[in-house]
Amino acid sequence: MRWFFCFYFVFLAGFSQAEDVSTGFGKISRVHFWWGIDGPLVLHSQMGRNPGCGRADQYILSANHPQYDEIYALILAASMADKSVSLVLHNKECPGSYPSIKHVYVCPDGDAC
Repeated sequence: MRWFFCFYFVFLAGFSQAEDVSTGFGKISRVHFWWGIDGPLVLHSQMGRNPGCGRADQYILSANHPQYDEIYALILAASMADKSVSLVLHNKECPGSYPSIKHVYVCPDGDAC
């Protein structure tokens, strides 16, 4: 049994993946497109969270996301209605070195969820 644990910690534990990162609830301060970037860039009041990408000054919603249309509409609606959202950032995708938005949660009561 001791050999099993030694094997696990030496070989398998080193291959664990980083987890997705959540921004926490905050407001969307800007959504914009930039030439050469494949999707809208999003600024959030809780910027700075980074799952390991090169940049943390903006987040991106990749145009290749399977729910791109739905998430983009949700981000725009939350921004226009001044609702709080939490963004979950993908731990393996960094298009253009930006952390990629994987999931979005909207807080229906403004700041208090």
